[in-house]
Amino acid sequence: MVESRLLVVGTYRDMELSRQHPLSETLAQLSRQPVFQRQQLLGLSQEETGRFIDGTDGETHAQGLVETIHSRTEGNPFFISEVVRLLAERQELADDAAHSTEFSIPEGVRDVIGQRLNRLPDDCIRALTIASVIGREFDFRLLNTLSDGISEDLILEALDQALAARVIEETPGTPGLHRFSHALIQQTLAEELSATRRARPHARIGGALEEMYGGRYREACRRVGVPFWRS
Repeated sequence: MVESRLLVVGTYRDMELSRQHPLSETLAQLSRQPVFQRQQLLGLSQEETGRFIDGTDGETHAQGLVETIHSRTEGNPFFISEVVRLLAERQELADDAAHSTEFSIPEGVRDVIGQRLNRLPDDCIRALTIASVIGREFDFRLLNTLSDGISEDLILEALDQALAARVIEETPGTPGLHRFSHALIQQTLAEELSATRRARPHARIGGALEEMYGGRYREACRRVGVPFWRS
């Protein structure tokens, strides 16, 4: 019998892997094997993002463009490629004046994010949509104040569901503070609301923050991305 070396490579999305998933048990068993190695694939660095973008058309692009795309996509290769393709189609890839910290989400990215969100219950989506208006980072007390018609228990359950789905994550060292796991998830949810409907919770956020934080109100506004104002 001829012996030969065999390499088996398997991939999976860790954000879709719960403790109850059958693959979790398989990975636990494989971890006991000395030949088993797990390699986590992280997002591209800003420098790698620049090389990725330059490789699409052979041109060297402005650092501001690279910083903007990396900031919004957080180095996710699929998100980067979709954003670059959209900018190229609009002939904005080389137009420095067209770049800002905000840009519309490509349909392909929106579809992928939508698939993740569609797995969550309706009450969870309602709570997350309100949270998305607060910003990338949101406080449970503020979310509870703004969530008319949703009980505190339902909000807590919704946050647990979103945490399990890796849609949001807890902020270490700050109980009650959460953030969306990706900026484009927050942007997708916020953009599903009309400008009029977004304005209603925005009008209440300042008053709620002033009541909650008192003298620390200005800093609280800065932290959640809400313009400072007094009623």
